[in-house]
Amino acid sequence: MKKTLGIVLGGGGITGIAWEIGIINGLISQGIELETADKILGTSAGSFVGAALANGFDMHVYMEKFKDPAAFNEFAKVRPEVANLWIQAFRLGGNDRQTVGRSFGQIIKKYPALTSLEDRLTMVRNRLVTTEWATNLEISMINAATGEIHFFDHHSGISLVEAVAASGAVPGVWPHMHFLAADWIDGGMVSSTNAYHMKGIDIVLVLAPLPQKYGAIPSPAEEVEQLRQQATVELIIPDEKSHSEIGANIYDASNCAEIAQAGYKQGQALAAKIQSLLEN
Repeated sequence: MKKTLGIVLGGGGITGIAWEIGIINGLISQGIELETADKILGTSAGSFVGAALANGFDMHVYMEKFKDPAAFNEFAKVRPEVANLWIQAFRLGGNDRQTVGRSFGQIIKKYPALTSLEDRLTMVRNRLVTTEWATNLEISMINAATGEIHFFDHHSGISLVEAVAASGAVPGVWPHMHFLAADWIDGGMVSSTNAYHMKGIDIVLVLAPLPQKYGAIPSPAEEVEQLRQQATVELIIPDEKSHSEIGANIYDASNCAEIAQAGYKQGQALAAKIQSLLEN
């Protein structure tokens, strides 16, 4: 029986998009096919990349877009008072994802985004290379009122633009989304990858631009270790060169061309290992 393949594309701002596109292109350049994966899970930044990959978009063309700084002219910073509330959310919520998520949901009432919803949706549409749901794509987001994580797909009754905008709605940075009688925020606030959602898949590739641990919530590495009890899992995080190019602000698009190129070289270097993983 053919083994099932899952690809997890984690959150990490505009720089995370660039790095993930680079990794994927590096793998594809060595003959590794990824778009036909049985499940592609996108969280926040990863939802943009996941939408392109799942729809079979030419990822080399996507990467070429990052050579034009004007194409992704984006810059944002987390306000210190908002960052303090993030820290408080992790401290008070402990290892309970839903409690942490609910605390993040409360931030949108205290600190509205500095960007209008109209401008944000324009940004999302410009960055998306398709508005069509692929049948193997899932996108994560958090119900702001309950803190519960949800995974939406083509059966969920919302547009891909809505789903991607919600998945990347960082509280206090980007505006939240409202649909299905609820407010929705960034799916990466309680897990930068949500890799645990890949239970039941045989082989899982996890791309984590943000591998660090926040509070008591399991880190991507800890989620992967748990997932390895029932699947073959490979965790890919930025190597030294990629990490250096990404820099300190994941919402600064000015260095995306270099980040994508660093990811590309890293992907090429990993290709033999990934190919062996897929063949076993």
